Amino acid sequence: DAPAPAGTAAASLPGPNVTPIMHWTGTASLSFTMADGRMTDRLERAEFGRALGVPGVRPGEGRVTVGAAQGRLSAGEAVVQFMPPPANTKPSGLALQRLTLGRNAELLAANGSLAAEAMDVTFAPSEFARDGRTATRPVDLLARGQVVARDAGGSRLSSGTLDAVLGLSDSGQTVVQTIDAGGGVDVVQRDTRIRTPRLRADVSGQIADLIGEGTTLELPRLRLTGTQMRAD
Repeated sequence: DAPAPAGTAAASLPGPNVTPIMHWTGTASLSFTMADGRMTDRLERAEFGRALGVPGVRPGEGRVTVGAAQGRLSAGEAVVQFMPPPANTKPSGLALQRLTLGRNAELLAANGSLAAEAMDVTFAPSEFARDGRTATRPVDLLARGQVVARDAGGSRLSSGTLDAVLGLSDSGQTVVQTIDAGGGVDVVQRDTRIRTPRLRADVSGQIADLIGEGTTLELPRLRLTGTQMRAD
């Protein structure tokens, strides 16, 4: 048995009842919701890091960071969409609906990191909302372009794309449930190396399916080649 690749650092994503803090350098465009024909003070959408027609500001300048106590996401540009409040309720707090990050996105946490040219994080209403707040939690993370994931133990996964389905642990922390990576996957973990066109992994069960022509599994005294393997 060979160890399956470790999960990404999704625990750093803002979870239920966590108010993310956004910081940026460069430009920003903020869109607010409308009510009775008037603009409210509730954010609907925000764009960061684009030129936006501002004289003297070129595309590619600036950096945006979305952070919470668990860690932070950063990128050269970002589009942030906020969850609309439920009908017939008084809005309370901001909750993320979707984060679209471009120009070298990075996710940093104590348990690892994830870097890619672009990331898209989708949020859904949280069952842990309290005090009448609108709360969401991340449910899916899609990374594209030169993806590199590392964990605190030194394991590394690189690929062209990585789609991680996210869930909650018993303690309410964000955890990676499954990973689907493609575009040339290369995994290094301790004394094991995996190369495969596609990898589908059940992270909690520590099982990985390796799919595609030229799949190889390398151990200190063994090298296996095939078109489909399972590692655990």
